[in-house]
Amino acid sequence: MHMLYYTGFYRLLPSKDFPIEISLGYALDLFLGVFPMLFIEIFNNSLSPGKLATLQSVIIIFKLLSLLNFTIEIIVMIWEIRLNYKMRGLNIKGFEKLTEEDRRRTYGRKYTVCGLVGFIIYMLIVVLCFFAVVSRTCTDKHALELGVCVPC
Repeated sequence: MHMLYYTGFYRLLPSKDFPIEISLGYALDLFLGVFPMLFIEIFNNSLSPGKLATLQSVIIIFKLLSLLNFTIEIIVMIWEIRLNYKMRGLNIKGFEKLTEEDRRRTYGRKYTVCGLVGFIIYMLIVVLCFFAVVSRTCTDKHALELGVCVPC
């Protein structure tokens, strides 16, 4: 289950059977992924001398759009979970609470395979990018320090 949180696959879980797991996944993703990356971009770019390059501005805009997208996802998921509880309260068929054994039997194999395939694809992309990307170099009288070119 931990792999679901680290890679974002918790979003694939059905909300009617996994509300706590999905809520925990969104919380971890927000506080360990979205907010830190936004702050890293802002702090790195604030240390850049002069105006921001176009690429830096675009990256900050994408980070803000990512935060907006994440906020919309959370709102939709909370709404969906609340509707599931209402349906369960009205005793509508298909919204009954499953036992842990039933959840594992119903979803275990499918989501394990899906998570492993997604994780393998993700790792292949990371490895390919590692070999395809040219290393960074700085101009004269500058040194690469913590991923940023700084004057010597």
